[in-house]
Amino acid sequence: MTDTAFLCPVCGSPSQRMIEGNVDDATFFSGEQHYLPAAGRARALFDVFVCGLCGHGFSPVRSPHLVAAWYERAPLDDVFLRDRKARIAMADRLLSRLEDLAHRRGKLLDVGSGPGFLLQAAAARGWNAVGLEPSAAYESHARERLGMTTLHQPIEAWDRLMPAGFDAVTALDVIEHLPDPRVLFRAARRALAPGGFLAITTPRFDSVLARFGGRRWYCIFPAHLHYFTAASLRLLAETEGWGIVAQRTFIRRLSVASLLRRAFGIETPRAFEKLSVPVPLGDALEVVFTRS
Repeated sequence: MTDTAFLCPVCGSPSQRMIEGNVDDATFFSGEQHYLPAAGRARALFDVFVCGLCGHGFSPVRSPHLVAAWYERAPLDDVFLRDRKARIAMADRLLSRLEDLAHRRGKLLDVGSGPGFLLQAAAARGWNAVGLEPSAAYESHARERLGMTTLHQPIEAWDRLMPAGFDAVTALDVIEHLPDPRVLFRAARRALAPGGFLAITTPRFDSVLARFGGRRWYCIFPAHLHYFTAASLRLLAETEGWGIVAQRTFIRRLSVASLLRRAFGIETPRAFEKLSVPVPLGDALEVVFTRS
């Protein structure tokens, strides 16, 4: 049964309720539960609707003004920070592919730059890298502890206050968090110099693992407001004037310590945090766009 009250934010088609949530967005985003990237699957769930045409999944946000404030006060997640080596290895892999397309290392803007790991990887490879981050704690970590150049701006201002003149914009696991995902494409349009590239990663809602997991798929939790299929991400980009240059499965990496902790609850010596392994689950997209 379709729910005409909630049309797909990508294509405007009727949607069907997939999950009946146990918390509303106003309660969640004004509460004390913080955003912790490494916290695992949350017990709290929003309503999730699925488009009958493009397959896009989404949680309607009735209080978008609360979302930016929620990320602003997000504390540092020590578990996530301890996965630094694995995060840098992931960033290196994406940057290498981006360099193959761009044939240069110029100015790079990382949107939603978090603690600064991609910035650190980019700088080491010769990019002039700048980060944009809504969380005061994470922006401070990147700037003060890692020595990265960062800007502290709320999500809702990205399409209005974006700096310009960049050769590449990256946004790893960002677009699914935005109340209006079009903001990312509009902000990148403002930021990129002619001929520049936008690289996005996001969980893939039409993957085998997502379909098999259903409501228990680990990527379904309240911080995620959109669940993109390959078709819905392409359609959204096209309506905003972008074309796909390259698309592939994004392979995440975890430290051995993190993998054992998440899978079996085993705590390991700190040395295991320096060893990382690929986790090829096939449930994430890596897409590079350019203005069409």
